[in-house]
Amino acid sequence: MTFVSNDPSLWPMIDFQLLFSYWIVAAGVVVVYDWVLTVGQEIELIWVSDGASS
Repeated sequence: MTFVSNDPSLWPMIDFQLLFSYWIVAAGVVVVYDWVLTVGQEIELIWVSDGASS
C-alpha cells in the first residue's frame, strides 16, 4: 500500500531520493552508451584473433 504524506518535513528526503534515482538512471545510460561505442573495437581486437597472440 502506498503511503501519501503532505508533511513538509519529508519533502527534502523525497527530493533527495528523486534526484538520486535520476543520477542512477543517468549513470546507467552512460555505461550503456560507452559499451555501444566500444563493443565493435572489443570484438575486433580481443575476441577475433589471428592466433599470433598465443
